Amino acid sequence: MERSDSSNSFATKDRQSKIRQILSILHKWGVHTLGQLAVLDREQLGGRLGPEVIQMWERANGQSNRVLKLIRPPESFEESFEFENEIEAAEPLLFMLRRATRHPIERNLSRYKRTDPAHRIHG
Repeated sequence: MERSDSSNSFATKDRQSKIRQILSILHKWGVHTLGQLAVLDREQLGGRLGPEVIQMWERANGQSNRVLKLIRPPESFEESFEFENEIEAAEPLLFMLRRATRHPIERNLSRYKRTDPAHRIHG
């Protein structure tokens, strides 16, 4: 697996280097925006700068989609309660824990979400 990781890393660095070279050439030509790139002839660009610039041109013209993976941050729920007096028995604490955990669990159930077992508190 180390070979594939290192070869992927090399391929990524090589591609980034090619893109930097293309951008440098485009800037020398006076092309500084996507709009300026989009109006250039696709075939002539590809012939002069290679297939990478064709992909860039297609993106600039809305002809290619680079799908991004949607990552939602984990939701967090926080409840707090302060007791007026010292707790002398477990029952008041258990009562408050059950009450505090009921609300986030009900919110998850109402959204048909699975609660991570590591975060569940059973009462």
